[in-house]
Amino acid sequence: MQLHSLLLHSLALLLLAELTASQTDVPTPNCSCTGFCNHSCSFLRHGKRGYPTDSGRPQNVTLYRLTPRGIGGLTNKNSGDAFGDEFFGVRGVALPMICRTQPYYQGCFLNLPDNVYVAYTVEVDGRWGVYQECNPMDGNLSQYSCEPDFSVPAECSQCARTQKAVGRAGILHRYDAVPPPEYVWDSWRIWLSHIVQGFWLSHPSGGECAAGHVAGDSSNCTWRIVGTQRVVNASCVSRRVEEEVTSACC
Repeated sequence: MQLHSLLLHSLALLLLAELTASQTDVPTPNCSCTGFCNHSCSFLRHGKRGYPTDSGRPQNVTLYRLTPRGIGGLTNKNSGDAFGDEFFGVRGVALPMICRTQPYYQGCFLNLPDNVYVAYTVEVDGRWGVYQECNPMDGNLSQYSCEPDFSVPAECSQCARTQKAVGRAGILHRYDAVPPPEYVWDSWRIWLSHIVQGFWLSHPSGGECAAGHVAGDSSNCTWRIVGTQRVVNASCVSRRVEEEVTSACC
């Protein structure tokens, strides 16, 4: 059943890639670490598929998070645009296999039967920073922490701005930087990143707006949740994807 689901998800993503192939673009750095840390530029230049660029002005964006039921919010957590979180969710189809052989793999906290997708409206300050990996601390789902992405130069990841800026990483760029795959599912997710692309984001607690403040105001906060659009069972999303693909091509 796991393999069946994996194949169906892959077929869905191949169809999606055909529909969106003309819209792809890979984000490229145009900002040195010195410039980023001095607040003179943002870390990535281009958006994708209508995704906001580095305007330097506050803007509302729709972001998604796959999460265990009952674990809400974005403080010290990651999110994604629609394509980025789809990649994250489909990648998770292999979690039961991964967690059997690598029980300490950081994504195993999502190897649960009752996860949900949450869609948030998030206000950001429009100046993207270094992406950080945010995960539960010692397996505690009530407390998360963030660490800069492994591919980011230390002079960027260690400056004070990193602890406040909303981080953003293009999935294609990020997975191009990983070491050679050790397991078959590593090869699969690298291949998948080239099809889906999209972005992942990080929301450090140091940049979260306090009550009464908005992104980009005099408090220098960088993000806040404006509202929750929808909460959907992850199992429902997976089932609908399988049903659509089956009815279209099988």
